[in-house]
Amino acid sequence: MVSLSFPLSLRINYYDARNVINARLMKLNRRAVRDRDSVQIWMEELAEKGAKTLFKVHEDGPFLVSWVAKWQIKHLQEAKEWSIDSTHKTCKPFNDPKNDGYLFAVVIRSSTTNKGLSVCFFVTDHEIIPTFH
Repeated sequence: MVSLSFPLSLRINYYDARNVINARLMKLNRRAVRDRDSVQIWMEELAEKGAKTLFKVHEDGPFLVSWVAKWQIKHLQEAKEWSIDSTHKTCKPFNDPKNDGYLFAVVIRSSTTNKGLSVCFFVTDHEIIPTFH
């Protein structure tokens, strides 16, 4: 009965709040109307800050977007071992939004914390991409 004492006009719908947050995040992060152009601009901005980036898009085929920040490069170069962690369905690819996107991270063991440290990221629209054609 507590909810009845609160005026209906002052209630906030979850979806309204979510839409406001998403609109704000979109305004902050979107660099261009087309997602592909926006991602390319992000990669250029990261490169200007000293990151190593890769933006490779095959027409009617897979894409690969990758980045390594300056501070991560040092750790990656010093690592003796590393592994790849994959997270599926993290995004919708800009070349085919009906499919799923995959986030991969190169992870090393931190000499400071003795725990995993992500030192490189890449996003693609294929789980497996053949290296030989």
